[in-house]
Amino acid sequence: MNDRHAPEPRLLRGTGAGLGPLALRFPYEQRTILHVLAAQVAERGDQDWLVFDGADRLTFRQAQNEAYRFAAAVQAAGFSPPHVALLMRNQREFMTAFLGAQASGGVAAPLNPELRGPLLDTMLRRCEARVLVVSADLLASLKSAPSLGEVELILVCGRVEAGARMHDIPIVALDEWLAPHSPQPPAELPSPADLAVLMFTSGTTGGSKAVAWPHHYQYL
Repeated sequence: MNDRHAPEPRLLRGTGAGLGPLALRFPYEQRTILHVLAAQVAERGDQDWLVFDGADRLTFRQAQNEAYRFAAAVQAAGFSPPHVALLMRNQREFMTAFLGAQASGGVAAPLNPELRGPLLDTMLRRCEARVLVVSADLLASLKSAPSLGEVELILVCGRVEAGARMHDIPIVALDEWLAPHSPQPPAELPSPADLAVLMFTSGTTGGSKAVAWPHHYQYL
């Protein structure tokens, strides 16, 4: 028997899928991973959030602070809003750049760390990256690309010689680049409808295509 007084189901936009109680915890305008992270910092900031390879730990507070420092550095460098490509291993700096690009109002574009040569150049152009963050052991692989698209700055997770360049693009150590900046919260966090990530497909039926993820997609 139908209950005409039953509450109206709260549906995901564009689908027939209902939102669970945990998803409904936040009002729609706060349904981003950055808002969720802020709430976790307030509740359990010094608790471990992520552990990389069983050793390198990242608390909720550290993750937020590093993301905010990255956002401040990106904006101070004039990349606003940036598209940040990530050619990285499974490491804590990935989250710094991934969340930091989004906190700056920009877009994160994770890339397959095995990309080389013309295909790497093509992928960087497709995601319109102006900043490229790369693991130290992958820096040499950039030489195989004919160019790095529209990239204007290469950030390396490791030590870099002063004045280093590749494809005539300056190379800077990520830690040194972040050092002058404090973890000041952005004036405004992105909205759920804003573009957050360009995630490339595997390309099994053709060239890889960038799937546009809004912030709300990550929240769910």
